[in-house]
Amino acid sequence: INAEYMGRVRWAVNRNTIALVASCPSFPHGAIDDVQDLAKIARRWGIGLHVDCCLGGFVVPFMDAAGYPIKPFDFRVPGVTSISCDTHKYGYAPKGTSVVMYNSTKLRRYQYFACADWQGGLYSSPSVAGSRNGALVAGAWTSMVHMGKDGYVQCTKQIMAFAKDLEKGLLEIPGIVITGRPQTSVVAFGSNKFDIYKVAEALEKREWHLSVLQFPPSIHLCITMVHTKPGVLQRLLKDVRELAHEISQLPPDPRGSNATVYGTVTSIPDRSLMKTVVQIFWDSYYTAKFE
Repeated sequence: INAEYMGRVRWAVNRNTIALVASCPSFPHGAIDDVQDLAKIARRWGIGLHVDCCLGGFVVPFMDAAGYPIKPFDFRVPGVTSISCDTHKYGYAPKGTSVVMYNSTKLRRYQYFACADWQGGLYSSPSVAGSRNGALVAGAWTSMVHMGKDGYVQCTKQIMAFAKDLEKGLLEIPGIVITGRPQTSVVAFGSNKFDIYKVAEALEKREWHLSVLQFPPSIHLCITMVHTKPGVLQRLLKDVRELAHEISQLPPDPRGSNATVYGTVTSIPDRSLMKTVVQIFWDSYYTAKFE
């Protein structure tokens, strides 16, 4: 976060603000918010600061040990009141588990639910979910014990090395620009010369499944251990270089494409319209059809 943005945050906070949220990192661009400056603002106003570490919860804590130091982002920073991280991502646990941590037992108690007047007896739950799958919890515990600190450090070291090499290689491709400032396991890139969505569409045909982003138009790779296998980086850069060159030579296509449709969607100024479209999409999944 640059100084101008922090100024906007300070201006936006008022007596109706209950908490600030920092990304560590952000999903689209792999950037880490300035947790320390945000914590100062939170302390000044006496409000909470939640650090969203869902994506990076098992990467950023090990970056220092892996040789990629970052500024403190956790409870070492006065003013950080809660942190979330997903065990099913870089924790390598079964999907369906996550963790939220608080800096005090007082704050944690607001998570609990208890009903003392129910006819069925005293009912309480430590979270919003009443029933939870114990097998998933056991799977998460087993995965973390199996990996251990050394395992997570080694994975972080390989993933970060790939990310840095990928960023360097992309910058050598004409027309490609890096979106934001990637600091962790995500590298996003776009173009100032051609339609990056067409590159994404062409990469799909070569069996590369990169996430498509908007504001600005970009695509990103969320790097995992699978990508660190020998030859994967070289193949990806080769494909991006070839496709970037091919697409930069193409004339405008009046027929359009899936990529063009996505680009059109991002240009619609009324974002509430897109929310309605998404709701209709999910309605189609949950609507029962009777013969």
